[in-house]
Amino acid sequence: MDLKEYALSLGRDIPEKYLEDIEGMDDRKQVLQYCKRFPMAAKPAPKKKAPAKKVKVEEEKGDE
Repeated sequence: MDLKEYALSLGRDIPEKYLEDIEGMDDRKQVLQYCKRFPMAAKPAPKKKAPAKKVKVEEEKGDE
């Protein structure tokens, strides 16, 4: 994995122009320190599941 992919995997919102600077860095430690200045990427709000509908099962009554 190259340093640009590593920076993107950190979950930060890094503008494209700064990714070019990251490509020129020496190691992952330096990239990690550099990326701490950027805010965390916004995650979409978790979707709420609708409650399960209760299905009323009617038993068939046979004439026996």
